[in-house]
Amino acid sequence: MYPNKMAVLEEMFDEACLLIQDEEEVSYLTALVLATMIIAGKVKSHFHNSRLNDILELLTLEEDLEMLTTIYIKLMSKGFKEVNYPIDILIPEGVCYLVGYIINGLHFNKYYIQALDLNLKAGNFLYSTSRFLEHRELQLVGFEDNEVLGKLAETLFTLGSKEFFIKPKEEVLLEQERYDLLLGNLDYLNLVKSSPNEVIDHIEKYIDCLKEDHYFVFLIDNTVVFSESFPKFYDKILKTSTLRALVVLPENLFLSSERQKSILIGKKTPNMTENLLVVNLPNIKDDNLDKVIENINELIYELTEEEK
Repeated sequence: MYPNKMAVLEEMFDEACLLIQDEEEVSYLTALVLATMIIAGKVKSHFHNSRLNDILELLTLEEDLEMLTTIYIKLMSKGFKEVNYPIDILIPEGVCYLVGYIINGLHFNKYYIQALDLNLKAGNFLYSTSRFLEHRELQLVGFEDNEVLGKLAETLFTLGSKEFFIKPKEEVLLEQERYDLLLGNLDYLNLVKSSPNEVIDHIEKYIDCLKEDHYFVFLIDNTVVFSESFPKFYDKILKTSTLRALVVLPENLFLSSERQKSILIGKKTPNMTENLLVVNLPNIKDDNLDKVIENINELIYELTEEEK
C-alpha cells in the first residue's frame, strides 16, 4: 500500500460521483448511492462515459472495505452541504470508538447482540460504532423517515457487508423487549436541533423495545444534558429504567465546544438506588490516550461490578 492510497481512492470516488451527477442530472447524494451500489457489486454500470466506467471498475477491485466506507462517509458530508443537511448528524470516528468500547465492556455476551438505533439518519453512527464491537454476530436495526437518508444508510451497510435492517417505526414500537441494546445520536431527530423535551420524549417512547436489565447508550448534546429539563427526565425515567452514567466527551473530538456531546448510559431496571456516575474525559492527546481508556475502564468496572 502506498502512503496516499486513501487520498487517491477518495479522488476517484468523488470524480465518479461528479460524472454520474452530470450524466444522470441527479443530486450528488443520489450519484454517491449509484456509484456505491456498482462498487459493491449490487448493480451493473449503465453509463456512457468511458472514463466513469473505468473508475468504477477500478474501485470495484478494491478489497479494503473499511477504507471505502470511510471515504463514503466523507463524501456524504460533501453531499449534505449541497442540500443543507446538518453536518453534525455525522459522528466523528473517535466518538464511535469510545461508544463501542463502552458497549463491549457492558455486554458480557460477546457472541450475539441485536441493536436498535433510535435515530438512524445516514447510518454513520450505528455503522462506525459496530465496527468496534467484539461480538461475532451483530444484527443492526434502525428506522428513518427521510427517504434520502434511509437510502444512504442502507448503501453504507451494503458496502460494509454488515447485517442491517430498516424497519418502519410502527413495527419497531410493537417489538417490546426484543433488543439487547438501544443506541443513537439523539441531537437531530428531525434534521433540526432537538430540544431537551423532544429527546426525553423520544427515549421514553421506545424504551419498551429494550429487554429487561439491558443497557441503552445514547449520544446527547450537552445543551440537553445541562438543561433545566434534564432533572425532570431523570425523575421520569425511574419508572422503567435507571440512568447509570454520563460520560462528557473530550471537546477536541468535535469541531467546536458548542457541538460537544456526552454519552448517556442507562439500564432498563427501575428504581435502582445507584447515583448517576459522571466522568469528564480530558482532551485526547498522543500521550494520554491510555489515561482516557483507564477512566472508561474504571467506569465500566463500577457499572458492572454488581452483575459479576
